Amino acid sequence: MVKFDNSRPRKRSQWLSLLAMTVALGVTSLPSALAQEPIITDRPDYTESVETVPPGMTQIEGGYTFTQSDRHNNAQSLGELLIRTAIGSKSELRIGLNSYGVGHGENGSSYGLEDASLGAKIVLRKGAEGGGLRRPAVSLIALTTLPTGTEDERGSHFQPTVKLCLGYTLSPRIDLGVNANYSYVNDGDDRYGEFSPSASLGYALTDRVGSFFEYYSFHPFRDQPATYYLNTGMTYLLSDNAQLDVRVGSGLNGPSDDFFIGTGAAVRF
Repeated sequence: MVKFDNSRPRKRSQWLSLLAMTVALGVTSLPSALAQEPIITDRPDYTESVETVPPGMTQIEGGYTFTQSDRHNNAQSLGELLIRTAIGSKSELRIGLNSYGVGHGENGSSYGLEDASLGAKIVLRKGAEGGGLRRPAVSLIALTTLPTGTEDERGSHFQPTVKLCLGYTLSPRIDLGVNANYSYVNDGDDRYGEFSPSASLGYALTDRVGSFFEYYSFHPFRDQPATYYLNTGMTYLLSDNAQLDVRVGSGLNGPSDDFFIGTGAAVRF
């Protein structure tokens, strides 16, 4: 969700160029020349941005993640596709398509499609220009998983989540995103609430290269320990409408995953 400084003049292309989303995804798109600002994504960090997709546009984000839980267990997720399409000047529809998950552990391996999701984001307040920490931009995301995965990966119930997103512009190249999330989680026949706060500090290294450093955690409302994570990564702006990303992170306590690494891309048209 790194923002890029767009204050320097840019030459407008006379032709639409064909952009590769990623080799792994094998998706291509013709970017629109209508966008006035560089693309802002909700990946690769855990923290969601406050911005919605510009009116009349659609954005597709996706990627791959490898997670090492411990020395005996690991998992892979391929797809992570999120389709974001504007439904107003300050709102968007969000469709999360089924990722393909692969798990390996002491008890064998598992393969299958994970659950899809459906939601929306709405901007509640625009941030003040140069407002720093005094007047953040505010958005709200409401979503739910859809029990559409294969048998081993599918949840037996809908799992709704609400996310309060705050965005602070600290300087032309530095921004801070903060989320406060609440989910009603399904774990077999057990249902419980879970709070997951996060904070992501983004810095634009150049007009095209961005970086972020992030902290987030999960706090289940039941007899189960909280888990804590640090995450960092970089983004590369191919054009105002296409971006590549990479990230790596690690758990901070025993119950957390040992580490994870991922890559992905986003296009807007």
